Amino acid sequence: MTTLKHSLLFALILLCSTSLLATHIVGGGITYECLGDAGNGNMRYRFTMKVYRDCLNGQAQFDNPAHIGIYRGTFQNNVYIDDFDIALGGIAVVGINEPDCINNLPNICLQEATYTWERVLPVSPQSYFVEYQRCCRTNAIANIIAPEDAGATYFAELTPEAQQSCNSSPVFNNFPPVVICNNYPLEVDYSVTDPDGDQLVYSFCAPYSGGGQGGPGNCNSPAPNPPCPPPFDEVVFIAPLYSASQPLGGNPVITINPQTGFISGTPTMNGQFVVGVCVEEYRNGVLLSVTRRDFQFNVTPCAPQVTALVGYDELAGLQHYVIKSCDGNKTITIDNQSLPVANIDDFLWTFDLGGGNVIQNSTDFDLTIDFPDFGTYDGTLILNNGLDCGDTAFIQVQIIPPVQLGLGSDIKICKDSTIILDAGSGFASYDWHDGSDDQTFTANTSGTYFVAATDACGNVQHDTIDVIISPSPDIILADDSVCPGNSITLDVPGFSQYDWSPSAGLSCNNCQTVTVQPAASTVYTLVATNQDGCTKEGSFELTVLPTPMATYTIQFYPNETVTLGGQTYNQPGTVVLDVASTTGGCDSVNTYVLELIPTTLTMQCPADITVAMPNNASAVAVNYTAPTTATNCPGTAPTIDLSSGLASGSMFPAGLSTVCYEASSTCGDQADCCFTVMVSTLDLQCPQAIVVQLPVAAVTIPVDYADPTSMTNCPDQTVSLNLIEGLPSGGDFPLGFNKVCYEATTSCGNLDTCCFNVWVQDPPNPCDIKTLGCMRYELLDIRLDSINQPRYRIRATNFCTSEMVYVAIQLPNGVVGVTPLEGSIYTAPNTGNQYDVRNPNFSPFYSTRYKTRGVGLSNGLADVFEYRLPQQSLPTYIHITARLRNGLAYEAHLNTFYCPVQPWDGSHENLQEGGDNRGEFTESVLSEMSKPVLDLRPNPSSGTLYVDFSPWYGQSVQAQVLNAQGQIVLTRQFDVENEWQEFDLDARLSNGLYYLLVQPSQSERVAGKFMLQR
Repeated sequence: MTTLKHSLLFALILLCSTSLLATHIVGGGITYECLGDAGNGNMRYRFTMKVYRDCLNGQAQFDNPAHIGIYRGTFQNNVYIDDFDIALGGIAVVGINEPDCINNLPNICLQEATYTWERVLPVSPQSYFVEYQRCCRTNAIANIIAPEDAGATYFAELTPEAQQSCNSSPVFNNFPPVVICNNYPLEVDYSVTDPDGDQLVYSFCAPYSGGGQGGPGNCNSPAPNPPCPPPFDEVVFIAPLYSASQPLGGNPVITINPQTGFISGTPTMNGQFVVGVCVEEYRNGVLLSVTRRDFQFNVTPCAPQVTALVGYDELAGLQHYVIKSCDGNKTITIDNQSLPVANIDDFLWTFDLGGGNVIQNSTDFDLTIDFPDFGTYDGTLILNNGLDCGDTAFIQVQIIPPVQLGLGSDIKICKDSTIILDAGSGFASYDWHDGSDDQTFTANTSGTYFVAATDACGNVQHDTIDVIISPSPDIILADDSVCPGNSITLDVPGFSQYDWSPSAGLSCNNCQTVTVQPAASTVYTLVATNQDGCTKEGSFELTVLPTPMATYTIQFYPNETVTLGGQTYNQPGTVVLDVASTTGGCDSVNTYVLELIPTTLTMQCPADITVAMPNNASAVAVNYTAPTTATNCPGTAPTIDLSSGLASGSMFPAGLSTVCYEASSTCGDQADCCFTVMVSTLDLQCPQAIVVQLPVAAVTIPVDYADPTSMTNCPDQTVSLNLIEGLPSGGDFPLGFNKVCYEATTSCGNLDTCCFNVWVQDPPNPCDIKTLGCMRYELLDIRLDSINQPRYRIRATNFCTSEMVYVAIQLPNGVVGVTPLEGSIYTAPNTGNQYDVRNPNFSPFYSTRYKTRGVGLSNGLADVFEYRLPQQSLPTYIHITARLRNGLAYEAHLNTFYCPVQPWDGSHENLQEGGDNRGEFTESVLSEMSKPVLDLRPNPSSGTLYVDFSPWYGQSVQAQVLNAQGQIVLTRQFDVENEWQEFDLDARLSNGLYYLLVQPSQSERVAGKFMLQR
């Protein structure tokens, strides 16, 4: 017998066969401990690095010293800080775990090297990467590509958050097992201890490679000096069988509990496997560190020392045994044939008898069970329970009810019929006389039939049956014919029962002899049955000969008459007269169809008429042609009369009028027709007069206005609108009164005009003016937008010859300007000059800075600078400075208490999509939008918003998104069927503050605000 220890020794020899010529890296990792403040913004750390190697032949020693490198930055982008050597602290031989049932562990050697050093590092807003690199791994590793060329990189990242909180990394509690048995449950405690008590999350991860088999002085050397900076290459797993999250492969895969760090599962593949474990450390939801350890797991087959075996009838699979009983006996004794008996320390029988009745027995080596009923029962026999060297037999006992074969007595069947012989259910197989193996057999001829049936336990039963054909005569009935009222007689002997159908015209339905006298041609059927129950069927058609018939058509006009058989007729109809036969055949019938010749009358009115109403008229004369008629009635022409409406040449009012005529003929026919007269009108209405204020330093202002509205009853409904005087909407209007006139026409010929005025007023004077040197600053105005955010406009004029480099306008402490946005390009509204924006800017003071793009202001040129602050940010003065190309700067303080804070008309435009609704964005709406009623997630949003619609479940809801200027930028309609509604924001929307207005169909409007930050 091959024991587990012999199998394991052989597997480990195979696993290590490629490692006999060298010593290889097995695993390792770096942890750190924060020792405290070292003064001057520095922190002191103690680092511990552990490196593992196989030491069976001891060729490659641990590095002494080890080369350590430090880099600062991000994983993708960093700079060199320092490198140094660390002396080897100590070497310890690692104890090898001994799986159960192994008495003689193979000669395996594993060493652990420990390096410890302290280092003082300045607290930095960037991460430090402290690292060590070494090649190489053994080429016997099964789960990565080219393992002999893949070294290892061990590093610790000190994140900015970890530096600021003097954080110490977690430390692994246990050394992982070196030897793992294949196909045996695995439970490994891979947990860590964190001195700070932070939240820990465990996962499998990809180890990093490092070094190589190249020459010294580069990243491909066995021990790079200094170690090369991140980013590091991950080892490449052999896909799809292996991956970083499935390093041991198999199905199901080995898993690691993310909360406890326990690795569990059952490995199914032999070999050496590189496994990486990462532990993420979080504090208050912020990632502080990631502690890594990569190690080499050795999975090998482990043969059990005992084999669980029982006497069985059928083998259902590996160690799955089936025992059957078919004789009705429910008491079964199971023969325990497990071996070798000397290695069996204990055994346990377990059987589920159903209904919650589970029996267990550990005293009877052979188990006798009284099963409660027929059925299938599952159980197990476990040897050496709890040991890897144990074994389990899976047992299924089938208590099968006894079955009895019976084809029945010999049987007669009718000619041309079949009978199904049934051997009965419950047998495992059937063997009929012809070799067929179904439960049933279909017989259609006379003879002897036999079958052999085998039950589930292999017992065979036999039975035989004779099948006889019952004789009966055929029924032959010939078709025949009779004159109406005549009959025939039929006689059919040889049967015991008769069934004639249909009954109409028969003297008897169940007689051997019948008289048949149908009223019409009929197909009769006879079904006759003999003494054995066999039936025969026959049918015939008895045709009733037709009476000779003739049909005549007679036409006449109204007021004419027709005489037939001495009777006079003046209406349409049908007259039938009997005529006796003169040749001895059947009597004939003549049919006369009396037809009244129809007359018709049609009337045609003229087509519908459309005329245009002249200007300032209330009616218009309309002439039309008279209606026409057509008829086939002889005599005088039809008469035509006006039944409703106005006659031709009458004065028709505006709108639609209907004219109807009626006509009648001497034959009594009538007809009518109607047509319409449309007198079309056109009414053109211009918008009300518009008053706007000219912007500061501007000579014109663009003015948008609504197109004139028109009303017409012209059927085409298309109105052509043309500007005949003044500027179009959006045009640049000059100071003063500007007249705008439009002309409208329709396809019906209508024409109308209208006019209105656009009054452009002078801008107000600046609120405050300060002049320092050659710079002048003017505070033009302060206005509130739709959500009460103040907007400031300042004009800066440079009278110097040196160009202006930038203008900086102070921000209140802790406040970031709403607009312009950081990194955007500001365009001056009066000149179109462009400036790069920094918001916020920190030098020469906390401010929003506008930096000139291209040629700066000089020689008396000026630009207007606008910016907007959050709500409630209303400083009493504004600190402003400008720096010129010659290096001079001019500072000033503009007082704001001279400026009245006014609503900003520009914030109220386009409240409704496609409309001009200035002033309708009222304070009540602003009040609603300031209430945090809606629950919006996430906030800020990156493009998808989830809204809590649970209060309006089952209702119809309209949702509108408004930007910070009060403009509606998105509208959606929902039928609320979920508590949380997904709201996808348009990809064209820019980052910033937005408001969501929700109007339920049965509730009051509510609002909420959110930030869009992609």
